[in-house]
Amino acid sequence: MQIDWITVSAQIVNFLVLAWLLHRFLYGPIVRAMERREQRIAQRLSDAEQKREEAENEARAFHEQQQALEARREQLLDEARTAADAERRRLNEEARAEVAAEKQVWLDEIERQKAEFLRTIRQRAREHFFAMAQRALGDLADAGLEEQMSRVFLARLAALDQTEKTRLAAAGHKAEEGAVVHSSFALSPDVQRGIVKTIQDEILEDLPVHFRHDPDVLCGIELRLGGQTVAWSLAGYLEALEAHMVQDIGDHAPSAD
Repeated sequence: MQIDWITVSAQIVNFLVLAWLLHRFLYGPIVRAMERREQRIAQRLSDAEQKREEAENEARAFHEQQQALEARREQLLDEARTAADAERRRLNEEARAEVAAEKQVWLDEIERQKAEFLRTIRQRAREHFFAMAQRALGDLADAGLEEQMSRVFLARLAALDQTEKTRLAAAGHKAEEGAVVHSSFALSPDVQRGIVKTIQDEILEDLPVHFRHDPDVLCGIELRLGGQTVAWSLAGYLEALEAHMVQDIGDHAPSAD
């Protein structure tokens, strides 16, 4: 079989032309379209990956923000609880302070009323008792009673210990007017001489002694020497009685607690 080379050559040329035309107008655009499609797909994948990363970052940020808010909430709750506890303690302290202040006012008022009551009782007891004692002793006052008072007073002077006598002697050296004897009754010259002798024998020799009638010395005799005092009187017994009476009243007073 004889080959028609012209035909073959023409077919080859046609094939080449067709191949070029296909490459130029069909294959190239298809390839370029595929490349563009691949690029778009890649871009979409890249965008999707970027959005996924952004979503993860946002989710992470949201989670961190949520944790921060939770921590802040716990902190605020702790601060609120602490403030509430502090306020409760402050209010309790204020309440206790107010109660204590009111209690102290109440106790002070009780003490004031108690003191006023005791003062009134003491004053009335002293007034009544002294009035009765003065009336009774005024009725009984005579030379025998005067001598008895002087004997008791002289016995008290003689019974002073050496320390007291030394202190009185030192006071006597400093006293310009000497010793002053106060008595509730006017003392007779004999009684005065006995008192002077005892003072000079027991305390200080040649000490001047003066006598004064003093109604405030309730049925007794009192020696005053340079700020020092030696006394015997019914007032001492009355004061002791008064102290016992005050003690008894205090023991039987209602407790402030």
